[in-house]
Amino acid sequence: MSDDELAEIRNKEISFVFHTFKLLPHTTALENVALPMIYAGKSKEDRNKRAVEVLKNVGLADRIDHKPHQLSGGQCQRIAVGRALLHHPSIILADEPTGNLDSKTSLEIMNLFDKIHAAGNTVI
Repeated sequence: MSDDELAEIRNKEISFVFHTFKLLPHTTALENVALPMIYAGKSKEDRNKRAVEVLKNVGLADRIDHKPHQLSGGQCQRIAVGRALLHHPSIILADEPTGNLDSKTSLEIMNLFDKIHAAGNTVI
């Protein structure tokens, strides 16, 4: 495969969730989630519509306009999970997704991953 074909597969079929969230600090939850769709060439309307849908699915509909410094660690991780779900990926690679979280929040995030897996995504 060419580099462009490989990049398209990585962008659409494989998503990552890191233990350090990897959120852009000066952008809102909505903008952080929608970011991969910019690279996919989607319109702002399509990006925002899908990002709102994803944020609702991870329980952050009420935090759409908040920036990372205004959120808890668990909420930031939910944004990272939402960003990973944006393109309905086949595979989600999670690198210690609860490493920076307290026990209660870790259980919440793992329950979220259980729901994602039950919906048909492979989570590694």
